[in-house]
Amino acid sequence: MVIIEKQQKRRLYWNALVNCVPDILIAWAVSAFLFDKEWGAFFLTLIGLQVAYFLIWLKTLLWSWVRYHLRGKQAMTDHFEAYLLEHRFPQPPKYLDGIEDYLNKIATDGRYDGEIRVLSATQLGIMEGLRASGRYTLAMQTHFAFEAALEKYARRFADAPR
Repeated sequence: MVIIEKQQKRRLYWNALVNCVPDILIAWAVSAFLFDKEWGAFFLTLIGLQVAYFLIWLKTLLWSWVRYHLRGKQAMTDHFEAYLLEHRFPQPPKYLDGIEDYLNKIATDGRYDGEIRVLSATQLGIMEGLRASGRYTLAMQTHFAFEAALEKYARRFADAPR
């Protein structure tokens, strides 16, 4: 896939402009009906909307991480470890760059069974899909929990009798 940087920038600017239309209309309506079309009221309303959006985003971000650390990480880690165990993923090597490295090595290595390779590729696709859809916080949380699960899963091999 070819990604053209200038095209990406144009798309970003276009999306930013289009996404401002509802805010501009709301600011215009507030200034027109409540303040007799004063420019100061228009800009104050527009800035107020942006501040409100930022505060809502910040609250959502902080609450997401609080929930993740209270219970979400453990639940996700347990789920991912059970997934690795249920599908009998191969023993992780001693050193890895991360969960994506582990899954990518399995998905591209012809020595492994086709089913396990597809499962690895599917997990890689899910993690990439989270990032591509802009769900960066969830993508990071998934990444951290999957890596913790992989560490727990690797200990099963170290604890096993030889």
